[in-house]
Amino acid sequence: MYSELQYTYMSEEGVLIAEEVVPVEGRPPVWTDPAVVQEQIDEYFKNETQPTLAGLAVSLGVSRATLYNYEAKTEYLDIIKKARDKVMKVYEERLIYSNMPTGVIFALKNMGWRDRVETDLTSGGQPFPLLGGRSSNLPELTDGLPSHNSDREVTTVK
Repeated sequence: MYSELQYTYMSEEGVLIAEEVVPVEGRPPVWTDPAVVQEQIDEYFKNETQPTLAGLAVSLGVSRATLYNYEAKTEYLDIIKKARDKVMKVYEERLIYSNMPTGVIFALKNMGWRDRVETDLTSGGQPFPLLGGRSSNLPELTDGLPSHNSDREVTTVK
């Protein structure tokens, strides 16, 4: 499918210099009015008790990739983002209140969620004292072993 762009060239004085029509190859937009998209999305959520992004895309007659591409367009950004958030809300509720959240965890990870492990290396809000805070008593190390010319005694603690 071809569409056209029309360019008009004007002088600084506002006099028409030239006009040019350039054919542009590409798909025509699926939607031209954000309000139509909003109506279709509202209808989907009104009729669907367990919404998914794939289900939303099918309801709209597009692929998920097309749905994501429209999210990049300024006039559709909020509409698509809010729809994705509604789907994510349902997943969060299933994650918290369901007895079998494994599939929901998988779906949320595909939506950008990730597992995060935090390790707290403090003791009562204070840094954990390594070796009693006496790092100056450590022997010099060479390749992970105490050097032979160290005059310090090496003690192994088990």
